[in-house]
Amino acid sequence: MKFRRFFQLMAVVAAVILMAQSGAQAAPWKLSHMRAEGSEVDVDMKWFAEEAKKATDGRVNIEIYPSSVLGDYSVVQERIGIGDVEMMCACINSTVDRMAMLPVFPFITKNWEEARIAYGRGGVIYREMEKLFDRQNIHMLTVWPAYFGGIILSKDAEGLKDPAVKKNLKLRTPFDVAYSMVLESQGFMATPIALSDTFSAMQTGIVDGAIGAGAEGYYSNFRDLAKVYLPINDHFECWFFIVNKDIWNDLSQEDRDKLTALANELHDKRWEQAPKSQLKDETNLESAGIKIVRYTDEEMNTMQEAVKKNVWPALYKENPIVTEALIQEILDSLNK
Repeated sequence: MKFRRFFQLMAVVAAVILMAQSGAQAAPWKLSHMRAEGSEVDVDMKWFAEEAKKATDGRVNIEIYPSSVLGDYSVVQERIGIGDVEMMCACINSTVDRMAMLPVFPFITKNWEEARIAYGRGGVIYREMEKLFDRQNIHMLTVWPAYFGGIILSKDAEGLKDPAVKKNLKLRTPFDVAYSMVLESQGFMATPIALSDTFSAMQTGIVDGAIGAGAEGYYSNFRDLAKVYLPINDHFECWFFIVNKDIWNDLSQEDRDKLTALANELHDKRWEQAPKSQLKDETNLESAGIKIVRYTDEEMNTMQEAVKKNVWPALYKENPIVTEALIQEILDSLNK
């Protein structure tokens, strides 16, 4: 009788342990991103989640949390580092590591071809961001290229293309000195304002426009106020698809290889799609009655040279982590 009770007890204990282990394995990974359900990044993340589940026979189960419902991207990035959230696809938190300013360094690349060389797999910026995330206990799966940045205006003005012309227009900037320096180099006045306050600031005339986003964001948030859009390609917006490193390392090598292959496939598909998406977003702005100011290659080069001369030296002093030698390495890679 005692032996029977003993074996019954052991069977119960074994069942409990098995259930606990099974529950742990089945627990979904939380994947956060910044855009609404149905957006392009949401569609891509859902594709990755579905393919990852199939490729690993359900060992990797991912749930998507859109619209920053798990918190602002900067907060979520820190949560990923400690394993509180497993995954994210978003822009980078620049307050933790000053190297995070590298991806938005102004006017490094002028077009999509150059952007892919610098930001895509094997590029200098890609490499530096892998190292940055590794220092934060995060594994970078790949990048998700979003758009080139521009300027939105609530009123037209003379000399918009000429950096030497003072526009007498006050523009909202993020709380990042680089954006203010870029605006001033192009003849605008800069006013740092939180993004959440920008609509009301434009509506009340506190500012006459904004910098820090691209056609997609401006159409979504400012099409009712905007009159002019300047696609100056001041910075390249690239989001980073990341996962907690401890969770990543706990996977078998076979599963890591499968997820890496899926991330590489996503990388290649998105680089093909992103330029088309930006063109579509600019078309949406035009359809809303917003004037698009087009720039020739020569005009773009003039802007870039003005920023190189007047802004880059100041940024090297402001942030000595992003060195002149590193920027030169990126530029050299574009000319190979």
